[in-house]
Formats: sequence, C-alpha cells, structure tokens
Amino acid sequence: MKACSLSRMIVVLTTFLLLFGGVAGVYAEECDMPLTIRVRGLGVLPDVDSETISVAGGEADVDNSVGVEIDFVYFFQKNLAAELVLGVAQHNVEAKGTALGNVDLGDVWLIPPTLTVQYHFMPEAKIRPYVGAGVNYTIFFEENSGTVASDTGYDNAFGYALQAGVDIGITENFAFNIDLKKLYLDTEADVTIPGVGTAKVDVDIDPWLMGVGIAYRF
Repeated sequence: MKACSLSRMIVVLTTFLLLFGGVAGVYAEECDMPLTIRVRGLGVLPDVDSETISVAGGEADVDNSVGVEIDFVYFFQKNLAAELVLGVAQHNVEAKGTALGNVDLGDVWLIPPTLTVQYHFMPEAKIRPYVGAGVNYTIFFEENSGTVASDTGYDNAFGYALQAGVDIGITENFAFNIDLKKLYLDTEADVTIPGVGTAKVDVDIDPWLMGVGIAYRF
C-alpha cells in the first residue's frame, strides 16, 4: 500500500471512530447502553454505470466479490443506535467493448468504512429487524493493473448508505444476523493502455452488500 493511501486511511478511520465514539458518549451517562458486535461474511455486488472510455471506447465493469466485515453498534436509546462498519473486499476490473475487445484492468482492494444511524423496531424481541442510513468513505488500495494496462488508479470517495437487517436471537447474548446495505459510490478511474493513451473515467459502482453472520450483544 502506498504511504499516502495508508495515511488517508488512518485519518478517515480515526475520524469515523471519533464520530462514532462521540455519538455514543453523549448518552453514556444517561442510559445503560448495550454494545453489539457482529462479524459477517459479505457478498459485494456492484451495480456499475460507467462513462465511455475516451481513448479506446467501451465501459469499465467491476465484478462481484466476497469479503468480510465487522461492525460495532451502540444503542443510545431503546430503539436508536449508531453502527460503525469496517470491511474489506477485492474486485477484478475490466473494460468491456473497447477497440481492443474486453481488456483486463487487473484488480483492486476496497475498504469502505460506513457509519449509519439505525432504528430498531423490536430491540427486546427474539426477531429484531432494523433499518439505517448513513455515510461511507471508500478507500482503494493495492491496485494491480492486469495484463494490458500499464497503470490504473482509483480516487477514494465519499458516498452514502441505506441499510436493512435483522438479528434473530439464539441465546440471550448471541444472534444470527442478516444484513443488506446499498452504497452509493462514485469514483474516477485513471487507465493507461500502452500505445493507446490515458483516460479518466467516471464510474458509479453503487454496490449491494449482502451480509450473513453472528452478533454478540453485551
């Protein structure tokens, strides 16, 4: 990972943690706030909309992927909570329908820390559905340019998130969790193809994140 990317990642994650801790801390002295930690397996399904690549035609495409995520939930009221989600996934990128045919643009890793505010409909029931909305900052790193392009790069970007899920109680503390999020994420990709040129392409990735895992409530 490049030093500048690492520095940006540290700044962003620190900001998210401070915001998350601040929201929880406002109510810490007033409420007996339960903490829930979840670990999920994650399916990442991009809903890609790309500009035409100017130097070669065609459009950028991002494949589906799997990853993992961990999240921390603080309840600051009976039905209201704040959730910080940290995850990582790797995606292959391709330029489809170019003058050179379909072009492999390598792969890239994504870390999309997301902070949401949630409403929990039945927080004390066995089946506990919730909805949420919030903000996201996606960090791209470890770009691999593939076999054709000589260089690729992606701009880190802010977006927003919508969320729905359910915890299904197993014991007093453990629950089975199903979670669905929609991230609205736009980035600019820089692609250099030898003998063709360099293009900047706006790409709406807008992935669906489908998670299944285990929750532990303190």
